This record gives sequence, C-alpha cells and structure tokens, in this order.
Amino acid sequence: MEDYIDCLDDYETGSIIKSYMTEMTATREEEINSGSAITEQEKEFLKKAVSKIVIENNEGQGTAGTNFTVYPFNCEDGEVFVLFSGQTEGAGDVGWGFMNVFSTKWRRLRL
Repeated sequence: MEDYIDCLDDYETGSIIKSYMTEMTATREEEINSGSAITEQEKEFLKKAVSKIVIENNEGQGTAGTNFTVYPFNCEDGEVFVLFSGQTEGAGDVGWGFMNVFSTKWRRLRL
C-alpha cells in the first residue's frame, strides 16, 4: 500500500482506484496519477484494488508473465527498433533480454 501512495505517478494509482471507484472522474484520476494526495475514501478503494492485485500475483495471474519493450534508433535512411522481452521476476522486476532488430523499411538487416 505504501508504494502505491508514495509513488502515485509510477503506479498510476489514480487509475487503479478508478477501477473500483467508478464514480471517480477522469480529471480526478489524472490528478492522482500526477501526484495529488488521495482522500480517505480513495484509500479504501485502493486497499480493495491492492488486495486483488496481491491475490492475483500469488496465484500466478495478473501482470506476471512475459513483458515486451521496444527501443527505437534513428538512422540515415529510416529507423530501426530493438525488441526486448523478459519474465516478471517478482516485485515488478523484469529480466530483459534481446529478441530482435526490426527496420521501418522493407529490407533485411544483417547482424
């Protein structure tokens, strides 16, 4: 709970609260995601959401599994991007590994 309250923008805590507190406005959701303090009522909804996240992670569901990220590079004649993947390794850590390089042009890259 402390992490979700201390790092509102990192965890997008406003969006997590809104998933349980349907009457919350999109404006308020963004305010919380941007660092605005949360109310006692919002904390209660956050507790419900965090409890569900913990249960799902303990059961091997939720955000656990394979994750992907892309890093683009500008080149003289276009752009390439590198694809990385990794398995969640608890507490939000991901062990990233190289997968492939792709080009924005239709040509084969030699590595």
